[in-house]
Amino acid sequence: MGVTHDLARFSTQLSFESLPPKVVEKVKLHFMDGMGVAAAGAAHDGGRIIAKVIESMRGASESTVIGCGFQASATDASLVNGTFAHLLDFDDVGGFSHNNGVLTATILALGEKLRVPGRLAITAYAGGFEAASHLRRAGQVRISERAFHLTPVFGTIAATIASCKLLGLDQRQTQMALGIAGSEASGLGGNRGTMTKGLHAGLAARNGILAALLSKEGFTGADDIIERPTGFAHAFMAERDARDQVASLGKEWHLLTDLSIKKYPCGYLSHGFIDLIFSLMNANSLVGDQIDEVELGGVTYDSPVMFYRHPTSDMEARFSLPFIAAAAIANGTVDHGTFSSRTLSDAKVKQAQEKIRVNVHSKWDHAPERYTVAIRTRNGSRLTAAINRSEIKGSAKDPLSWEEVEAKYRTNGSMALPQRQVNASLKIFKTLEKLPDLRRLGAAVRGQEAAGA
Repeated sequence: MGVTHDLARFSTQLSFESLPPKVVEKVKLHFMDGMGVAAAGAAHDGGRIIAKVIESMRGASESTVIGCGFQASATDASLVNGTFAHLLDFDDVGGFSHNNGVLTATILALGEKLRVPGRLAITAYAGGFEAASHLRRAGQVRISERAFHLTPVFGTIAATIASCKLLGLDQRQTQMALGIAGSEASGLGGNRGTMTKGLHAGLAARNGILAALLSKEGFTGADDIIERPTGFAHAFMAERDARDQVASLGKEWHLLTDLSIKKYPCGYLSHGFIDLIFSLMNANSLVGDQIDEVELGGVTYDSPVMFYRHPTSDMEARFSLPFIAAAAIANGTVDHGTFSSRTLSDAKVKQAQEKIRVNVHSKWDHAPERYTVAIRTRNGSRLTAAINRSEIKGSAKDPLSWEEVEAKYRTNGSMALPQRQVNASLKIFKTLEKLPDLRRLGAAVRGQEAAGA
């Protein structure tokens, strides 16, 4: 028996009763966060574009398109909602990469179509996440070398496992679905800084649902697609034998140890620097005009947040550490407003950007574990701070509380939903395991129907 068999067996045997209570609560927290960032993405230009395209060609009204006031087929709704959730780079990180955007889009769309209860939705989320996260542990190096983006590659596996669980497929059908999914997995890292990076999560969600639906009807794929010599591991993974990684499924829960919820809507490798800058500024009562130079250390030459030194769009700006650091010292905040044409053209931010020095390590082939910031002030003082990547606020070692994630959800949700829907959906998240039908959640995040529709 191989890895594909083991993944399918884990999925089919997993039950809500077998989930540790902390895993259930973690799923609910990340489900809420994923839905919130999707609502924020619905208000972005990229979100409006993909929603307009799907609405113009929609077929069955099965599943909610978040914040847009209409429904579409389950596959189309998952495509749009997954794109919404990843568009602003505000979805969670860790696990198989960006996780809750893919999984909430998958589970809401197919779950509405099938009218599944909250307990099954939670189980499907945990199963999809854990399967893909354990598999990814064997895959990062080759993914990076070949320029693939982790989210759509491993996200397709996660969405497929989750979809098979919702559909109640047996082990053989789940293996077939994984075989189909193996040929759907793709996505290039070169699209960072464009709307297409957001599309990656939507494609993963849609492809997972499609693979499971095809398998349910008897469509075939390789039943050993992960380990087959010309299969998934050969194409994407540094270690072609992933048995050691998946052997701990159901014993080690990556949901509890390998996830971070973002505080800022930008590339995660900038977050530690943002926190350090704010910490030094607050502790020393500094404002931007009192700072002469900011030196940032712990950045590799190929870091995603060094793609754009001088960004020309909000999408590029989310992957520009020099811009993000400049906005932080100039405005004292990093939020949705930071990534706007107004901030991009702000003379104060441009002036601050000239003060940013990034020490890039050209020979490192992995992300450093420690970030450093040194601020030189106008009066000649040199202030320093450092933090380990694993200890950033929002990480597993210093997690955001339910109340903090709820506040994030309120901010994001209000960008596309009326207040009554924000409040109604929050009540559902808190007791998701008691929800009898996922259509209630869909109705609570649908937004208002356009006038004349």
